[in-house]
Amino acid sequence: MSTPGERLAKILAQLKASGIPQQEVARRIETPPQFLSDVKAGRSTLTATFAVRLERAFGINHGWLLQEEGEPWLTDLPQDAHPAMGPGTEMERLPLLDALVAGDPNRASEWYGARYPVFAGQARPAVAGGRRYVLRLSEENAFGELKADDLLLIENRPDISLKAVVGKVCTVQVGDSRTLDAVGWDPKAQRYRLAQSGREFETDQEAASQGVEILGICLSVIWRKISY
Repeated sequence: MSTPGERLAKILAQLKASGIPQQEVARRIETPPQFLSDVKAGRSTLTATFAVRLERAFGINHGWLLQEEGEPWLTDLPQDAHPAMGPGTEMERLPLLDALVAGDPNRASEWYGARYPVFAGQARPAVAGGRRYVLRLSEENAFGELKADDLLLIENRPDISLKAVVGKVCTVQVGDSRTLDAVGWDPKAQRYRLAQSGREFETDQEAASQGVEILGICLSVIWRKISY
């Protein structure tokens, strides 16, 4: 039977192979990188709290980490977990940005070359001409559910109509600024409304006349900062 430190070392090696180095693992579970090294070397104890953080962030079975119970990778993941890799999965690396961009994120001036691994299915656009990227939030969002350092999967799409994104969180260009906002529909007034800015429009043309353009759609939260 292997030790918890040896099992952790095995997992960290697999994560590194998938593009997630030890420094990034430590950042996501909010612990010093040296602590991971100490656990691997047997100088520190692998606690239940620490093992659960790894499970929720990467889909690693905390029971396997602690006592070698079950399989290393979970098949039924918590809703807010981001499984970095596991048996039978294929990974692709999307552009990782700290700012909202328009068009192709690979050509955006805001992108400095960082990439983030996601499942291959998450990387494929849902529509022709779509371009996906991972957005790292720099601050808490006005929606309240989104926190700084949360990672969102965004798909930029050409010619998005307001009707197509009612009830969805979108990336929106308003004049020279870009923001996350939700598009609503008021059936009584027969007008679209942006939840955060409060702007209202009857048609896509009216929105365009006010300098408002829907750039893309927020598809999911792929990693969430967890507080204990």
